Amino acid sequence: MAIETLVSKQLRLTFQTGIDGEGKPILARKTFSNIDPTATAEQLLVSAKAIASLQIHPTYAIEQQELQSIEE
Repeated sequence: MAIETLVSKQLRLTFQTGIDGEGKPILARKTFSNIDPTATAEQLLVSAKAIASLQIHPTYAIEQQELQSIEE
């Protein structure tokens, strides 16, 4: 049976920095690594909103990325 183990977690914020000539959003991403693997989605959201409040560009997306190893 396969066993999943959480290796690392990242928090990624995407900001809309403008609009291109075709009307599509121009996006910039900032990734924060070494996030505590036990951090909950609520804790990450609170942190992301605090970081986003320091930016001049509007927040486009807040994402959590997890890397897991799979072993037998």
